Amino acid sequence: GLYRGASVRIIGAGFQQMFRWGAYTNLSATFRDEKTNKLSPLANIGCGLGAGICEAVCAVTPVETVKTRVTDDQRKNTGKYKGSGDAIVKILKSEGPLGLYRGALPTILKQGTNQAVRMPTQVFIMDILIMGVQERKQNPLLNGAAGFGAGIVSVFLTQPQDCVKSRMQSEAAKEMYKGTLDCAQQMLLKEGPTAFFAGSLPRCIFVGMTNGISFTLFPIISQMLNKVM
Repeated sequence: GLYRGASVRIIGAGFQQMFRWGAYTNLSATFRDEKTNKLSPLANIGCGLGAGICEAVCAVTPVETVKTRVTDDQRKNTGKYKGSGDAIVKILKSEGPLGLYRGALPTILKQGTNQAVRMPTQVFIMDILIMGVQERKQNPLLNGAAGFGAGIVSVFLTQPQDCVKSRMQSEAAKEMYKGTLDCAQQMLLKEGPTAFFAGSLPRCIFVGMTNGISFTLFPIISQMLNKVM
């Protein structure tokens, strides 16, 4: 039911967070102003973009492909895959490694845009919430609230890419679409502009919550690791 394809999603989420925050931390360290030790808004957008592309290539695209295939298979009751592991093996055998990267372009665009929006938006919302008291920047709840808001903002900017991505990663995509642009064109001509915003509400809730949790936990875990290391 609600947990179809959950195992690969849970494992993938760990790798996604690892690549996202690893890339963002390293990029932000490179582009911080040496005098103020701060990121300019433009640099923050660039770091977010780089982090989004990194997580898309290294984790999100293959995970989303497997998740979409398994979920479609169970929903249609075709019995092609026994589970996520079986789906990975069969996709690799029948389509090769590139089979896990079907729909890579819209995924990269989506994740790049996601993080390019979320990182500076979270900082902007956080600056409002702390009301000039810099010590509040370490407050996990405020970080989480700012992350929740940033996640919702990013949904409205990336929902079209997400809808195209899901279509391209489905089992039927090979027969239905010539490529990403053809998929988008068919959606527009056959279903209208609203097709690109299907499922916006549940995605707002999901992304807002996951982003809020991510921004809440990252500073806490970072501080713990810094003390140990």
